[in-house]
Amino acid sequence: MKILICITMLMAAAASRDLMTHRAASAQSFASALSDSAPADLADARQEVAAQRAVRFASVDVMIDTKDLPLAVYQLEFSATKEIVKIVGIEGSSHEAFREAPHYDPQAIQRERVILAAFNTAAADKLPRGKVRIATIHLQITGDVEPVYQVNASVIATVDGKPIDAAVTVQTTRAPL
Repeated sequence: MKILICITMLMAAAASRDLMTHRAASAQSFASALSDSAPADLADARQEVAAQRAVRFASVDVMIDTKDLPLAVYQLEFSATKEIVKIVGIEGSSHEAFREAPHYDPQAIQRERVILAAFNTAAADKLPRGKVRIATIHLQITGDVEPVYQVNASVIATVDGKPIDAAVTVQTTRAPL
């Protein structure tokens, strides 16, 4: 009886070893076939995923051109391509009258859209005229697609709240790597 149990155990061990060897050979064969048929496709896929996950930073200058009229107040909406852009910071103007960052909703800067607003009650001779950078928006961009920016002004006015027909533009600058 002991001999029969020992023989049965040896046979089970041998069968188990054969099964493991067969599975290892099958896995090795599959891996070999995969690597023989698709190394370029796999490398291309890895590059594509890396490009989609690549993160870079850029700055966008928001400019208002009032021609020769003094700029006293503005409110505008800045937006960028959804899902690839996050606003990570906003800074003020190059002109002393609007040097501080404009007013905005702090929760909005983690999205792709923000409303900026600022005003100054100084005399007309202390306010900016012509083309002036009124804000710089710092962005985190994910992927290799170039974002599309849009800016819509709802209010641009001079002293005493008189509306100005002014041009609003954006200019992208990349941060050095």
